[in-house]
Amino acid sequence: LHTTMKPKEKHCSQPNHEDNKLRFYCNTCKCINCSCTIVGHKGHDVATLSTVAKVHQMEITRALEGAGKVVTQLTGGIMGNGKVIEQVEISKRKALCAINQAFEMLYKGLKERKEALLSELEAIYLSKTTALTLQTEEFEKM
Repeated sequence: LHTTMKPKEKHCSQPNHEDNKLRFYCNTCKCINCSCTIVGHKGHDVATLSTVAKVHQMEITRALEGAGKVVTQLTGGIMGNGKVIEQVEISKRKALCAINQAFEMLYKGLKERKEALLSELEAIYLSKTTALTLQTEEFEKM
């Protein structure tokens, strides 16, 4: 991340320090100071604002680069999921076709068996009615 804008320099808000620019940052207290108030931070981790700004800028740049990599990975994952969804849909269509074919074959076999049984029933019926008719005719002749 490169910035071309220079931040406005701020002045100290402490009484009698209005002419002093805020140029230091106390990492220990997490506050901005002018050269006059920095003495109250003796022994603290103090750096110039420009140094702290550069460090934060580098951290932000690294975070953005990391986020960019994550976005790339997520985009790849989403695209990969799209391909998986396509494969699942193809598999579903194949399975549906196989199921329909299997049931058509079963239905055809059942229909053929039904026709055979009905034919056999008709043959038995004709045989028995013919025999009974003949018997009736024989009894009538007696």
